[in-house]
Amino acid sequence: LLQEFPALEEVAFLNLSGQETVRLNRAFDQGVPADELQDQANIDKFKVAKEGKSYIGPIYFTLKGPMITVAQPVLNRNNIIIQVLTGEVNLSELQKKYYGNDK
Repeated sequence: LLQEFPALEEVAFLNLSGQETVRLNRAFDQGVPADELQDQANIDKFKVAKEGKSYIGPIYFTLKGPMITVAQPVLNRNNIIIQVLTGEVNLSELQKKYYGNDK
């Protein structure tokens, strides 16, 4: 995912208890070590997506530029939520893709 979508700085899958089962980011593109996976059960992105809704968080700013957090439920073929997919999106990368490098 990170190679195909340069705007994604980080992606994670969370089980239905809110525990990360895998997290990839630009520093650990083969996966964050298991002992660094986090419990996200009390975080809005997880709670909203676990209820079957898409989550788009507020813009926040980092040294890499403006970012947003997104989350989406992952459904099986019976439309039952089986996990939550979360991501951190670099808005500067989106701007470059859609408006060019000079904006």
